Amino acid sequence: MKIGSFDKIGPYFISNTKIIARPVEYRNGRNTNGLYDSELDHWKMFDQHHYESVFNTDDYINVPRGRVLFDENRQTSIIYIDQCFISNQKILSQIIELFQIEQYTVKSGWHYRCPNRFISLILNKLRKLIIHSLNQ
Repeated sequence: MKIGSFDKIGPYFISNTKIIARPVEYRNGRNTNGLYDSELDHWKMFDQHHYESVFNTDDYINVPRGRVLFDENRQTSIIYIDQCFISNQKILSQIIELFQIEQYTVKSGWHYRCPNRFISLILNKLRKLIIHSLNQ
């Protein structure tokens, strides 16, 4: 079996310990130099499927999320995951199974951060700026 023959791509949300996703075959995604990404964005997925009641929020930005891409040149999936879940093997296993991933790397980006962590990082930077300006 050829590596990459089952790998799927797309955005996903993390609800407690469950993955909510709309995976598609990687060849059906947009291709940029061998890197395949889904056409579906988190906000569109959130709005189209009315996840407000599932996540108890009306904005996708408040929900832990990630995305799976496929690098055809390396025959490897790239799993972008919320930093709060990056070492959670149960969540990672669900993503691998749902997206039918064979080989992968795990990454996290600034926009895949749990809301509380993101807010605390912003507040921490703001606090440092205030302290720095007071000391001048």
